[in-house]
Amino acid sequence: MKLLWERLRRIAPGAAGYGACMGLCLFWLVQYARLSGLYSLLSALRAAVPSLPFVLIDLLYLFILLRCALLGVHSLDFSAPGDADRIGALPLSREQLALVRLGAHACALALSAACGLGVLAAGGALSAGWDFARLLIVQTALRLPALLCAFLAGFMFSGIFLRRERALTATVLLFALLHGAALLAFAGVLPAWARYLSPVYTFDSAVHPLPALAHAAASLLCVPPALWRFGRRDLA
Repeated sequence: MKLLWERLRRIAPGAAGYGACMGLCLFWLVQYARLSGLYSLLSALRAAVPSLPFVLIDLLYLFILLRCALLGVHSLDFSAPGDADRIGALPLSREQLALVRLGAHACALALSAACGLGVLAAGGALSAGWDFARLLIVQTALRLPALLCAFLAGFMFSGIFLRRERALTATVLLFALLHGAALLAFAGVLPAWARYLSPVYTFDSAVHPLPALAHAAASLLCVPPALWRFGRRDLA
């Protein structure tokens, strides 16, 4: 428990500040999408990019997705000199240590999400009332399972690979393949349901519950391989 608290104390302030900042950015992008008068400034682009605000929201969400993956990748990063000796001196098994680190980083992720949702809800309520704030929260919360999936995919590859660069590359490649499959579905090559494999939902401004549940279920499958591999890999 002490190890968990020490790790959480190191990463929690940054996670909270990051979540609040991302919530504020998302709120302003949503406000931009609502204020149709601003589109007159982009009249030349309106025909070519009819949903520019939603594209910007998706780009912000993609950035948040990569940050979640990076948080997962750092969960089991013990590549610094002397880390192997420190791990050997701890009264914990490899699996227990991995779970402690996972718990600390998951708490930081939850804190970041709570701060972001809080800022988003406050901004929505102050600008357009609680009904609008509730809509924002629901649509944003349905995107959270994909963020959890990115985090746990990063955790899984962090347990499999010794170097965090390889873990991050594998995580990004996985989600690039999923987004590629969604692009093929959007083009009519793959079935229509495959477009929801993309965690960014570029093709639909509304987020649906079923893909969110699928991402949540898939994320849980990432934990056992990470624990199994981390318990057997050489940290030297």
